[in-house]
Amino acid sequence: MDSVIRIEDAGKITLKNGMFTKGAIEVKSIEVTPLKTDKKVIDSQLAEAIDESSDDIIKLHQANFPVLDYHVHLKEDLTLDLAKSQSRRYGINYALAPNCGIGFPIQDDAQVLGYFNGMQGQPFVQAMQGEGREWPVTFSKEVRNLFDYVFTDAMTFTDRKGNRTRLWMPG
Repeated sequence: MDSVIRIEDAGKITLKNGMFTKGAIEVKSIEVTPLKTDKKVIDSQLAEAIDESSDDIIKLHQANFPVLDYHVHLKEDLTLDLAKSQSRRYGINYALAPNCGIGFPIQDDAQVLGYFNGMQGQPFVQAMQGEGREWPVTFSKEVRNLFDYVFTDAMTFTDRKGNRTRLWMPG
C-alpha cells in the first residue's frame, strides 16, 4: 500500500521492500522466505481498512499503548475466524481463554493439550480461565504453565451448606 494515512509521528512506519538491517550481522543460520502476494487477500484487507489518523484505538497502538481484551471466549457466536476478523477490524488484540473446569468444555489435561496444540500459530495471547474451586488440582501445573496467563473469578464457590453456588445462574 503506497499511501498510508497515519498520525504524524507514525507516518514513516511502514513495511516495504528492502534491507531489514544496516551494517554487519552474524548469525549461525537464517532463512527468509518471501510471502506470496495474494491480490484477493490484499483487496479484502483494504476493503476493511480504516483511516488510521482518526481511529482512537489505532492512535493508542501507535503511541506504544497496546489495546488488548484479556477475556475473550470462543463460542457459537464468536468463532476463531470471526475473532481474527474483529480483532483486525477494531484494532483490539485478543487473549483467548477457554473455560476449563469440571462441567465446562475443557475438563482435563488432555483436553487442554488438544486445545492448546490446536491454537499454535494463531494470532492471539493464550489464556486459561479456571472454573470452579477445584481447577488448581484438576489441571496440572505443567499444563497451566503452557498459557501466557491463567485466571479465575469468584463467581463459583461452596456455600455454607456445602452446595456449589454459581452466581451467574438463577436459583
